[in-house]
Amino acid sequence: MSVINVRLDRLRKRESNPNVMDATRYRQLVAAIRRGFYQPLLVRAVGDDYEVIDGAHRYDAAKEVGLHELPCVTIEASDNEAAALQIAMNRLRGEVDLTSVAQIIADLRLDGFDVTLPGVLGFSLEELHILDDMAASDIGILTGGAAGDESKEAAPSPSTDAEGYTLEIVFSTERERSAAKRKLKKLGNGDLTAGLAALLR
Repeated sequence: MSVINVRLDRLRKRESNPNVMDATRYRQLVAAIRRGFYQPLLVRAVGDDYEVIDGAHRYDAAKEVGLHELPCVTIEASDNEAAALQIAMNRLRGEVDLTSVAQIIADLRLDGFDVTLPGVLGFSLEELHILDDMAASDIGILTGGAAGDESKEAAPSPSTDAEGYTLEIVFSTERERSAAKRKLKKLGNGDLTAGLAALLR
């Protein structure tokens, strides 16, 4: 296995591709590749050229953008091995956890990062609005109650070693409350209490 740069005119796609991409996602891919080509193709040598085992859509997008060569990981593979790898590379990528994505995007926004730039995240503006709503409706924010239920109080934590103290925090909107929770968890490495303690030091 080696990594080399290959001219586009020496790359060719396999006849079949089990990975289907709709037009909207493809346009997002093109926008992302205009910003940079960061993921090499997986190819095998066939005669004087190279056959794309994984990365056919990236190849098409790079061609549309006007790139002349692409980084490629080259391997030795038979026809059957290439066909099996093509399926496996698409199948084994896993699924995106949209709840986690929504929280990460919310943190990026809080840090002033522009998530709406074309090709940055691969989501349309409409999809970003949906993810924003998901982040804002996060459950159990600070008080431990459901989103929108301001009447529930967090159950006091029993303590035998130290006297307990109660701190009440009031937010004007659910979005502010959700943002505060994410910031505190980030500050406390995933622990809300640790994050609050660090903030109050």
